[in-house]
Amino acid sequence: MNYELIIKPEAEKEMSNTFEWYERKRKGLGYDFFLQVDAGFSFITRNPFSLRKRYKGTRQHII
Repeated sequence: MNYELIIKPEAEKEMSNTFEWYERKRKGLGYDFFLQVDAGFSFITRNPFSLRKRYKGTRQHII
């Protein structure tokens, strides 16, 4: 069964802000952040039920 990873606009904005923050700290660090986010998304889509339920049935993966 395939599942869809949903990224809300608020989360996209937060990731963009985080990217910019890391880039201000050191050039290229924002891209390293995005690589970690991408790896997290891949993990979630491969193992959607390995994460425990948190709030209202949603699951959380910390990057």
